[in-house]
Amino acid sequence: MNRQPLRGNDIREYNEKLVLNLIHKNKGISQSEIARITGLKAPTVLRIFTKMEDEGYIRQCGTDKETVKKKGRRPVFYCVSPGIFNAIGIDFWSKSASIVVVDFCGNTIFEKIYDFKKMKEIIRKENIKIGIIAVPAESAQEVAGIMVSSGIRSILNFAPVILNLPSKIVIRNVDLSNELLSVPYFISK
Repeated sequence: MNRQPLRGNDIREYNEKLVLNLIHKNKGISQSEIARITGLKAPTVLRIFTKMEDEGYIRQCGTDKETVKKKGRRPVFYCVSPGIFNAIGIDFWSKSASIVVVDFCGNTIFEKIYDFKKMKEIIRKENIKIGIIAVPAESAQEVAGIMVSSGIRSILNFAPVILNLPSKIVIRNVDLSNELLSVPYFISK
C-alpha cells in the first residue's frame, strides 16, 4: 500500500476531532482533563479549545461534577454546542419518507413521515446542511439530487455508488464492506 506521509494539517485535524469527540462523550470536561487523557501538550489543547469555542462548536457549561478540591484556579468545563448544526436522516419508502432531524449532540429535533413533496420544504425550513444517504444504489442519485436542490451542502453516502454532484458539495463515501474488512485488523492490535 502506498501511503502519503502525514502533514501538519492532517495531525491538527485529527487532534481537533479527537478533542471534540471527548468533549461530546464526557458532557462537561476541562482542558486539563483533555490534556491528561490525550497526552497532548497544554498549549495545543488551549489552541484547539480556543478555535472550537470561537467557531461555536463548544461552549463553557455547568456540570454536576464534584467541586474540585484542589488549590489554585478552578477548571472550566466545556460541552458541545447543540445548535451549531443539524443533520437529517431520511428513510425512503415508495411514496413517502420518514425524516429525522438531530442536532450536534444527537438530540432529536424533528421526526415525522412525509410525502416526498414536503421534503424540500423541511430541509429549507430547518436550515439543514448535512444529509445521510443509506438507500439502495439505484435510488441514491435521485435522493442526492433532491437533497442538493433543497440546500444540503454535505452528504455522508452509505449507498454503494459514486454520486455525480456539483463540486461544491462535500461527499464522504462510506464503503461498509471495506470498513468491515478493516475491523479484524484493529482487533488484532
